[in-house]
Amino acid sequence: MKTKILILICLAVLAAAGSFTYQHIYQNQVILLKNNQAVITKEAWVVGDSVFYKTEDDTHSINMDLVVDVKQRGIFNKGYGIVVIIKHQLASWKHKSLEIVSQVPIEKGDLKKHAPLIGAVIIGILFCVAIYFLLKKLAGVIKKRKTRVEDSKKLVNKERVYEGQEQIAQFFLSVFKAQKGVEPSAEATFRPVDSRRPDSNYIYELRVNCDGDWATRRITIGLVGENSGSRSTCYYVIYDDHMVIKVSPTPLTDFDRYIQSINRDNRIAKKLSPRECLVPRVSIILKKIHPLQEGSKLPLELMEKKYIQLLKHDTALQNYLKIGDGFAYFMDLSKYFFLGHILHRTHNIEDKVISEILYHPTLLWNPVDFEARYGSQYTDICDRLNPVYTSFYNRCYDLLQQHHIDGTVSEFNIKEWFLTYLAGRKLSATDFDTKPYVASEMNASILKLFIDKRQPVQNYQRMVHAFVVTKNLKRHNSKISSMIVNLLNLLFWLGEKKLAMRDLKPDNLLIAGNPSKFPQFLDSAGMYSIGLIDIETTVSYDVSDKNKIRQPPLGGTPSYATPTHQLKNNTIHNVYKDLPLILHLQDWYATLGMIYQTVTGERLFEKTARNLLNLKKTIRKQSREDGNPKAVLKDVSHSFWKMALAEVNMKTKKNEKKLKFISLIVSQESKAMLLDTFADTHQRISESLHNLILSQTSFTGDKIQKSLYSARPLRIHHFKIKFKEGKGKQLPPEKRDVALKVLDDLVFLKRQSEQLILTSNLLKKSVSIVSTFDLLKAMFIVVLVHMHQKGWGIVSSDK
Repeated sequence: MKTKILILICLAVLAAAGSFTYQHIYQNQVILLKNNQAVITKEAWVVGDSVFYKTEDDTHSINMDLVVDVKQRGIFNKGYGIVVIIKHQLASWKHKSLEIVSQVPIEKGDLKKHAPLIGAVIIGILFCVAIYFLLKKLAGVIKKRKTRVEDSKKLVNKERVYEGQEQIAQFFLSVFKAQKGVEPSAEATFRPVDSRRPDSNYIYELRVNCDGDWATRRITIGLVGENSGSRSTCYYVIYDDHMVIKVSPTPLTDFDRYIQSINRDNRIAKKLSPRECLVPRVSIILKKIHPLQEGSKLPLELMEKKYIQLLKHDTALQNYLKIGDGFAYFMDLSKYFFLGHILHRTHNIEDKVISEILYHPTLLWNPVDFEARYGSQYTDICDRLNPVYTSFYNRCYDLLQQHHIDGTVSEFNIKEWFLTYLAGRKLSATDFDTKPYVASEMNASILKLFIDKRQPVQNYQRMVHAFVVTKNLKRHNSKISSMIVNLLNLLFWLGEKKLAMRDLKPDNLLIAGNPSKFPQFLDSAGMYSIGLIDIETTVSYDVSDKNKIRQPPLGGTPSYATPTHQLKNNTIHNVYKDLPLILHLQDWYATLGMIYQTVTGERLFEKTARNLLNLKKTIRKQSREDGNPKAVLKDVSHSFWKMALAEVNMKTKKNEKKLKFISLIVSQESKAMLLDTFADTHQRISESLHNLILSQTSFTGDKIQKSLYSARPLRIHHFKIKFKEGKGKQLPPEKRDVALKVLDDLVFLKRQSEQLILTSNLLKKSVSIVSTFDLLKAMFIVVLVHMHQKGWGIVSSDK
């Protein structure tokens, strides 16, 4: 009976002790000794030849010669040295258990009699307890991992559908998982951490759970250019390498068709060679997740072929080329630069305006220096701004006194604040070294003052803006000229190869030069070239081998497109009779828009682009209803070209000084292209003049008709004024209006003719220097004359 009681007591006490000891080990550090002892402590560290550890009362040390190992907290969770610890701990517990049992009130003889049994029971129980808690802990870990995987699978099944840049971030999250060697269902997330303006490139952080440890990295994603809505969207991505990713609006799911489209782009690129052209490559992504043994030693073309063969064999890898439901296109931009980015940086005026105001803090209070920098014509702006500053000073001083902080602010501080407001910024609490509500009150008061005094404030801001623009244009003169020269060279090369890009725009063009000499090489046209990025809409119009011209995708980017971009090949052929010419002139239209943008930093056809979006609907709707696209196109053409002409005239007049300031020396190839096209266009205008004079009935007789044909625009304009005041008054209103329209049309055609002759004469000189003003005028005339049919009337005189 005594034996049974003794065993039950031992079991209860030692089970509790075992449980306590296990938790004690798990929450603390363990020092394993060579004598099979284990020291458990909350903190242990090694210094030289000694191991130091803390107890509740003091700090102790053990010679390193006596120590086997020092284990960290949570040792059971990581599974390190479990058996060793149990072995050491059991040896330690054996000694401690004998101490516990010795305190039990039984007779000495009984202890001696039952000692072997007690020791065996204690050791067995402790061993079972340790194993129990170990298995329980491991079962918990397994259960958590299983739950996490199930939750991850649920997350995948119910995954949110991302769009735009977030969809690209989600795609690269799967790439990051593959690089880390975790399952596709592994827990992962991404978040935006920064937005960098002006390029609108967002920085995202990617996070992947790798067996409990979170691996992170960053990626930069930006949208490239305007999205036309009808064709692919391109993204600029920095993920180890710089690349362009193209996502089609209609998912392409067939792998063979995907490879065929890549091969088609490669054929176009070879035709454009040696001009640089980005083409999609599957190796750009696959080399990141499935490197080949040969690695970078393989030539690019051979590497691409090997990866395509691998994709056909291992179809699971194809998923790493899909964004959303369809295959995406990946292009390497590592060696190149976006023309669009360069133009934006060149014309990023706002930051320069702020710097001009803030970095010259004494000019407003020093009229001599103000006049020396901005010119005597602007001294009145300085004079009228001084009373505004006086009011500003008084408001600031009153407000600072009201809040008892005026003693710490000098007049220099108040002048600095005034300039900050003139630069379009607000002040924060840190600027006043005070509470936010004071800054808020100050900003509201000054805003009201600047509204009341808006005229002198705006005059100053406009003056500084114009000064900075002119200064910026002078600084980048050679860069802007060289870019225009290379844009013309690209246009010539496309014509030479009989290829129509049909979606030329700055964000679809790359700058190919020596990266080590960037941006210096931009000052010389001969040190770089302009190549193509996205050739999705490119079509060959080479009919020498009697091949049919392939139907390209309809659409285009509105700011660089014409109504003909919305028409099928057979319609263009039926209307214009010359499909190759119209396809080539689509690139002319886009190029003249880019030339204007290169000089001014603004788009040429903004209103026209908005009008085109409405006209697209009209073309589709009326073509379905009437079945006569030629009649539809006549009305659409009137509306489109009238607005385009008005926008060209208005903007070239507004920026005439800038456009005439930037001149360029045209290359021999581009000169020949321009002269031939100008001559052909001039001939068409001459025919239109002849037909107009012969077909009209308002001014009959050989003498007057010959006079009208030979007269210059100004003379006809004077004749029109006399006619309105003289013979025109004697005619019925209908006939008078018809006669005046004839004279207006003659003036318009003759001005077109004169502009082409003027520009051609500049190009014919031994050194062909032409201003962008004259170049733009002449190029627009070419596109207008050929795309707006003669039988549709003169655009300028349509009411």
